[in-house]
Amino acid sequence: MSSTADSSPAHNTGALSRLLATDPAVQPDEGPETLLSAVLDAASDGIIVLSPDNRVLTYNDRFVEIWDIPRTTLMTRDERQVVAALIKNLIEPAEFLNHLDTMMADHDARAHGRCRLTDGRVIEHETRPVSVLNRLIGRVWTFRDITTRVRAFELLHESEERFRIFADSAVYGIVMHQEDEIVYANEAAARDLGYNVGELLGMSVMSFIIEEKRVDMAQRAAAQLAGTVPSLNHYETQIRRKDGEVRLVEVSVSSINLINKNTVVMTL
Repeated sequence: MSSTADSSPAHNTGALSRLLATDPAVQPDEGPETLLSAVLDAASDGIIVLSPDNRVLTYNDRFVEIWDIPRTTLMTRDERQVVAALIKNLIEPAEFLNHLDTMMADHDARAHGRCRLTDGRVIEHETRPVSVLNRLIGRVWTFRDITTRVRAFELLHESEERFRIFADSAVYGIVMHQEDEIVYANEAAARDLGYNVGELLGMSVMSFIIEEKRVDMAQRAAAQLAGTVPSLNHYETQIRRKDGEVRLVEVSVSSINLINKNTVVMTL
């Protein structure tokens, strides 16, 4: 992506002055307007306001940073020129243009979405009408760079997929539960317990521990989550299969954080 925004003539009069002044070089007097202008330009979201008659009413500095649009283009106040510069950065410009046309045609519409830029960034956008003294003056668009959050989620998903592939192929049983409810079981665990995998999901993990061992099991799980025992704890217990048969098994218990929830992992 080019860096023409930095080489364009300075236009740092502040977001609010761009809206209030006919001459963009004119600064508002010191007071509430100056403070509000500074707040808008300090916002972490990029902001631009478009009028119903295809003019750029105002924008903040973060909008320029996110989209890398030349300030000379923004100074024309021509929405079409700004949009043309904006969509050059998009992987799927037609989709965003359709969204833009739909929103500008409906004065009351509010919507949000996301788009991917050609440099790999992911931008979340939101739009809503804006009125002053009950008079519609245009539509405000806000843009937020969520690339870090999206990539973190994708990495987490990839990690979970790798774990699932490993666990599904394991020859020993693996059961994961959150707050006593089974959220994952592999085929080996289902076979050992006499159930199919679908039957185990949602069951209480205590349902296959014999009654005499349930208190001990609950205490061990709580200690794992509290971190008061070794990260991997081995012990023997007795399980009751679906057909009623009781078996003595060696269990390993550990805890992980899965999708922001503490999860106990048991291997049989």
